[in-house]
Amino acid sequence: MQHQESDEYTDKLRELDEEAEAAIRRLHAIRAQISHELAVHPQHGSRSLDGLGPADEEFMTVASRILSDESLSAWNTLREQVPGHQALVEFSQLTEDANPDELTDLPDRLAAVVHQLHAEAPELASPTFASARGQRFGQQALQVAVADLYNLTQLEVLLRTSVILSDQAATPED
Repeated sequence: MQHQESDEYTDKLRELDEEAEAAIRRLHAIRAQISHELAVHPQHGSRSLDGLGPADEEFMTVASRILSDESLSAWNTLREQVPGHQALVEFSQLTEDANPDELTDLPDRLAAVVHQLHAEAPELASPTFASARGQRFGQQALQVAVADLYNLTQLEVLLRTSVILSDQAATPED
């Protein structure tokens, strides 16, 4: 009798496992459909009305997982200021097929905004991380997020902006 109960128990567990697997497959299919709809109709899927694009929203999600509360607060303040900085809005709206000739002054304008934001919130320049893995892990995680979330045009603009900021830091002020 004991053996039969054990077999019934095992059979029931297998049945539940199969049902769970089927439910997970259905949810994955639904999620894929939703992702497709968001890609096809981005204006309907936009979660942001504050000037941030989808990549910026995703970046903020990553940042919320790894930054300290103080650093995250500085980033959230920046998020609120985005509409006030046309260069940040333009950067968020850059598409992969943007004309490079139209981007010539954007890195300079972004560098100016970065200087202003760092002056207002130094925590943006040197964020602290909540992760027990430390500063290096946090910086690497943010770098991976940027590389994964932003398109090639945006990455090119970020690179140009970084070069401008590095050159300005190397040049002593008068």
